[in-house]
Amino acid sequence: MHNTPLSASKPQRLGESKYWRWVLSSWTLHTYLALSILFSACLVLILDGTKLEPGGGGSLTDILHGDKSLRVSDVTTLVSTSLVITRALGQAWVMTATWRCAMILLQHDGLALSQLDNMISYRIPTTWSGRHSNKMALVMLMMFPSTFIAPLASGSIDWRSTQMYKADSRLVRGGFGKDNFDWFFGSHQMKQNKQWKLGLAALGHAIRFWDLSHDDLNRDLEGTYWYIARDEALPSTQVENAPMPFIEVHSITWDDKWADWAENIVFDQRKIRYGGAPDRQTNTLGSGMIFDSNTTLPTSLPDSAKVFEGRKKVAMLASRTPHIHEGNCTAAAALIWDDMEQITLKAERGSFNCYALGTIHFTAGIMYFPIGTYLSNRTVEAKLHSNVETKSRLKGDLWAEYCSKILTELMSTIPIMNGARTEGRNLTKATEILVRQAYLAMRQELGTYVPDPPMLTTRALTSYLEARVDRARVLIWLALNLMVGGAGFIIGLVEQRSKGRQEVASISLAPLMTDVREILVADQNGISDISYLTSTDKKSIKKVRLTPISVPGKTLWGLAEKD
Repeated sequence: MHNTPLSASKPQRLGESKYWRWVLSSWTLHTYLALSILFSACLVLILDGTKLEPGGGGSLTDILHGDKSLRVSDVTTLVSTSLVITRALGQAWVMTATWRCAMILLQHDGLALSQLDNMISYRIPTTWSGRHSNKMALVMLMMFPSTFIAPLASGSIDWRSTQMYKADSRLVRGGFGKDNFDWFFGSHQMKQNKQWKLGLAALGHAIRFWDLSHDDLNRDLEGTYWYIARDEALPSTQVENAPMPFIEVHSITWDDKWADWAENIVFDQRKIRYGGAPDRQTNTLGSGMIFDSNTTLPTSLPDSAKVFEGRKKVAMLASRTPHIHEGNCTAAAALIWDDMEQITLKAERGSFNCYALGTIHFTAGIMYFPIGTYLSNRTVEAKLHSNVETKSRLKGDLWAEYCSKILTELMSTIPIMNGARTEGRNLTKATEILVRQAYLAMRQELGTYVPDPPMLTTRALTSYLEARVDRARVLIWLALNLMVGGAGFIIGLVEQRSKGRQEVASISLAPLMTDVREILVADQNGISDISYLTSTDKKSIKKVRLTPISVPGKTLWGLAEKD
């Protein structure tokens, strides 16, 4: 069909602003890209790692009553809403961009009706031949994934169960020891029955500590302390600035030569066994004793609480061998311990026992630990870290010296229950842990210690759901969205260099106002009454092209059949 000649100048629109045309044709794209970047940043930088308490449902009335805490369902709603808004803006731009691509192809290359129908309806490339067909096909391909990528972003969020501590208003009583010990010193002080009950009760504490803290044989117990709390709390609850009985072993040095007085005590423990059975001795490897030359127990407490620093003798049962007369103590001990080369052992007369004797240097008092943790409803554990300033946190204890003198009963009994644990085959380390465990258990049975203030603040272990965002998925989603921006750049560049009609901002009105008289005049199949495109329509009208046509007194754009 023959086209009407083009007028001298492009058709002009009265009152149309270039600025507003640009705004109306591109605001959806710019908003879509901005929201895509903002949404991705929120997922990666804010949501990732966020911990939320599992909610019990929640409703609008909860917010009205002041409950402003987010729940997982709230986050899911926000994410879904953001994706819906972003996708709506994106598809609004894609529809506009599709018509702009169609207008470019109609103006320069022409399109068959089937190509135009498929391009607008399904947003897929329909032609690869022509001046701008390759560019528009690339644009359509770049925009195509944006319709289907929302699950990529929503599926990037995973919720994992985790736990962490949060401040709790609950207070528990601090301190330890017996509530009333005024009767301890006096005329009954030397009665063995009292000391025997004291040792049994302390052994019960040691068993509790061991059962709760020593299940893992590979656990590092160095610097670990325990006490029995006055108030119950749920396991794993933390208490702040918790005071505990404390003994720090500075050094243990093993003697090459044994002093006679020390040898007499090691081989005649009646001098230091105050538990009611002075002739009883144990034959369990790893059992020990601690003593000094003065075996008499104190008859009163110090006038004031001071940090006690002492040096005492310590003996450990290192080996047992029936061939003592052959001097096989060291050889037998080397099968159990790794550090026996520099240690001189002596055999107990009339038995198979071989002992190591040394000097232990220690400090005892009350240590205020920054954090203590409930292992059970009453047993609290704390660990002395190297970065904690011990001097400022260590306080005096009236019972420290007395407690250090009555440890032998526990040190000889505790190894029976722990299965001759050898603490990594290191005799020095095993001795240190045994002394600490015996001291903590025995101090728990002695006089009371109450901190100032007497109440301790707790921190409850709370379960949370932690958001984990798959950053790779989010970045892929963002990249596919940014491709839509690249497609818009290509369209704008082609339109800028084109001398044809302006870009289409209103896709509902611009096609409606396009003159199609030449197509309708040539049509013999009643295409003006079309409901869908038939094969007859395709044959009757080949390719159409957007071209300026002249009418009396005006110049406007219309569709004409391509020559």
